[in-house]
Amino acid sequence: MAFNHSFNHSFNHSIIQSFNQAIIQSFNHSIIQSSNQAIKQSSNQAIKQRYHVFITILSLLQKIA
Repeated sequence: MAFNHSFNHSFNHSIIQSFNQAIIQSFNHSIIQSSNQAIKQSSNQAIKQRYHVFITILSLLQKIA
């Protein structure tokens, strides 16, 4: 009887650990995805904002040369 109790306890502990691990991995994955998305959007926004400056400088350099 004690063996069954110990086995069940160990088995349940292992299932809970696996479940917790899956939740943590899923949570971490979603945080990383959100962070990457925010970085991409921020980077794209910065490029768009500075694009006209880049074009202006490039055309000025072409006129000088």
